Amino acid sequence: MTAPPIKKVRGMTKKEQLRERWQTNPKFNRHKASREIPMDLRTIQRYIKEFELGVPADSQRGTGSEGIKKHFTTENGCIELNSYTICDKDDALRIAKIDLDRWKIEKYTFNSWQVSMKVRQITGEDTTETKTNYQHKFDLKLKIPHPLETAITELIKEIPAIASKKPPKYMAESGVAGEIALVDAHFGKFAWALETGRRDYDLKIASDDYYQACAKNLDWLKPFKPEKIFYVLGNDYMHTENYWGTTPRGGNVLDVDSRLPKIIKTAIAIQIACIKMCRDVAPTEVIWIPGNHDEHSSLWLACVVEQAFNNDEFVTVDISPEKRKARLWGSLLVGWAHDIHSKYPSWNNELAQEFPELWGQSTFREWHCGHKHKKMETKMHPVITQGGVLIRQLTALTPIDAWHYENMFTDAVPGGESLLWSKKNGVIANFTAWSDAPYRKRQSA
Repeated sequence: MTAPPIKKVRGMTKKEQLRERWQTNPKFNRHKASREIPMDLRTIQRYIKEFELGVPADSQRGTGSEGIKKHFTTENGCIELNSYTICDKDDALRIAKIDLDRWKIEKYTFNSWQVSMKVRQITGEDTTETKTNYQHKFDLKLKIPHPLETAITELIKEIPAIASKKPPKYMAESGVAGEIALVDAHFGKFAWALETGRRDYDLKIASDDYYQACAKNLDWLKPFKPEKIFYVLGNDYMHTENYWGTTPRGGNVLDVDSRLPKIIKTAIAIQIACIKMCRDVAPTEVIWIPGNHDEHSSLWLACVVEQAFNNDEFVTVDISPEKRKARLWGSLLVGWAHDIHSKYPSWNNELAQEFPELWGQSTFREWHCGHKHKKMETKMHPVITQGGVLIRQLTALTPIDAWHYENMFTDAVPGGESLLWSKKNGVIANFTAWSDAPYRKRQSA
């Protein structure tokens, strides 16, 4: 289907008026031009591209070679520019918008050939014209390290100054230990209160919520003078771990706030600050439990934490590859897993099967897990052995986002938990620092 010819206005076509404004007005505004010249914005954009490249707008919609083709990998890139008017390398560089501070031109290739093409005149007739097609090809190589590498390198430089030499406040035997179990923080997640009916959530809010939840729970644990702190790291601490903003295995597209290097630097800084806060109360053991959102990022995060405190005798980090771990504290056995996703009786047996020696020494047995974004406790009874296993579904720090709202997973109230362990009596207290303002009043956009 052919487009109707452009009508003349005051002796000039709409296209000619557009070209004149584009060439003479340094503050050319496409939206303003669309209002002043009866032409839709998409057409204006096609014509502007024609003015820049010297490629007919109709050709841009076809399958020809005119225009710009770009292909980039982590360390290399290739830009190919085809035009009927641009034959100068410097002009091609300007149009291709190559950042020479970041990219080095490894190879430049220039070709040209004759092309016969049909051109539709204003009268509606087709004529054949022969033009020269100029091809500029730039093979590029990255000058500077990848932004993700840069972010981690810069943070590592700061690590030697982080660890403290001052002994923790509580060193005497008390028979109690504290567990900081802040699960499902989802650093980097974006949620809009007007869309979810709950509360906003972004990188800054996540940082404030996590730090405040850790501080509040420590304040509640301090009066009991714990002789050790168990600090669980992971459990979907990170919302995404790649530039595409997707989950590691399912590839589901997520609502992400900010760029990945910024998320990483912020996430690491908050972790180190919170672990240092725990370490100043009592000797702290950091235990890595990966989630389904941070399956890989939580591991390198644990490695960074281990490096940060490698000279601190009061901080240890367990980065062993098992995704489920357990600790014995007197007569209490606690196991951690991100998701209890099968039938509960199977998990009851799993604690005994995976940690038989610890099971035999324990009287009180529990699984602590996250993932479901809500608070729940289920008492389970073993099939053969005596005693019971308590499965604690810990509450999530993050509020709901658009996906949760659309799928009606809206019953969670965000908060972060801690537990007080006794060598004789198992878990004797459970504290929850609820996030401020779980519901936000809806306002007009």
